[in-house]
Amino acid sequence: MAAAMTRITMLEALQNFYQKYEIPADGGNASNWVRLEVGPMVLYAPNFDARRKAVIYHDSHHVITGYKANLIGECEIGAWEIAAGCGTYWAAWMYNGMAMLSGMIIAPKRTFKAFVRGRHARSLYGMDTQTILGMNTEALRHYTGVDVPTPAATFRDYSAFGAIAALGVTTMATVLTGLFLLF
Repeated sequence: MAAAMTRITMLEALQNFYQKYEIPADGGNASNWVRLEVGPMVLYAPNFDARRKAVIYHDSHHVITGYKANLIGECEIGAWEIAAGCGTYWAAWMYNGMAMLSGMIIAPKRTFKAFVRGRHARSLYGMDTQTILGMNTEALRHYTGVDVPTPAATFRDYSAFGAIAALGVTTMATVLTGLFLLF
């Protein structure tokens, strides 16, 4: 994977990623709704500005980490991004928190492994997007630290995972309660 990635920019890699997963070429930014496949179910969520601002970072992380754009891959990248940090992008924190929580149910080992990997990495959130798009993917893998093996989980990794899981459960309960009260 690394040899092929060194010759392409993130812009080219994202184009390939979007094509592979049948995502619109703009990452879905022009749509008013985002299609979310949750196993056999298809849900639609509003595509608000905060999500539009975060998606380039999220999708770039998919490319450099290798996590797929499927149900388990979204759980993994959600856990990775929570651990690596989402900066001031509240939509990223929200969506990733829900993905991580889902991952704790459907793929707990993979979700925890991605979380530990993220704790030892640096996210791209907040970096200039034009700079990201122009850099080659291997340089971005190196910048974020995903090009090195993940160390074994420590007590601090387990503690952080547990604390964030508790926060995720609270957040999910709040969101579901709010949706219930709206409808």
